[in-house]
Amino acid sequence: MRLVIDNIVRDKLDEFYRVACLLHETLDEREAMAKKNRLLTSLKTLEYCQGFRKARLKREWIALGCHEFVSDGFIFAYQVNKDIETGEVFVWVFDVVYGSLYKS
Repeated sequence: MRLVIDNIVRDKLDEFYRVACLLHETLDEREAMAKKNRLLTSLKTLEYCQGFRKARLKREWIALGCHEFVSDGFIFAYQVNKDIETGEVFVWVFDVVYGSLYKS
């Protein structure tokens, strides 16, 4: 399966680590980039899955029938979809929250 990571997810991760670098003197940009890349690499495991647990965190995710994937405290929402034109099955990661900061 192909993995598609929405730009919103990338933007949220960029923002999280940008703020983290400002708040934590010991975290530099190089280390923040390495952490972000490790997270994005961990998402590659979704290429081989048919479904982790059903979403339970956000109402929007539950309503869409999404699944959740947890890595390093981040909770990613994704769906397994099929391209109408090619018939190719792909995983679409479309949202992310940081577990400790999430407020329902």
